[in-house]
Amino acid sequence: MVTDKLNKETIDLLYQNLSVEAVEKIDFDELIEILGAVRTNVNMEQKTVKELEYLKEEYRNRIIGMVKANLACRQNERDADLAVKLSDDISGISAEELVGMYGRVAARFRTNFPASFRYLTMPSSPALNRKKWNEFKI
Repeated sequence: MVTDKLNKETIDLLYQNLSVEAVEKIDFDELIEILGAVRTNVNMEQKTVKELEYLKEEYRNRIIGMVKANLACRQNERDADLAVKLSDDISGISAEELVGMYGRVAARFRTNFPASFRYLTMPSSPALNRKKWNEFKI
């Protein structure tokens, strides 16, 4: 959506000409085209910012949920500090940092709450293992 006219050098030249009031050097058709492209880019940037904020909030909520579960299972000072950090404004936390946090917290969560999918397969020996509860553990 960015036109060929939208480059830093052209914008800098227009800025200089406007600032020194060199109106005779300004190509107003070009200026109109550049301002239209800038308007489009600003709209796209605002939409991208809203989407990033939404994704960061989702990551924060998921991380906090897993941290709370981890803290209920085992008290951990790092998890408590992380919960406090994430309870505050997260605008200072980058998306990359949140994704890294998610991976570490999810690994601890899976360690604390392992899942078993044995119900997807048949018991190892139906006649012998009917009374073993772990064959049916979910």
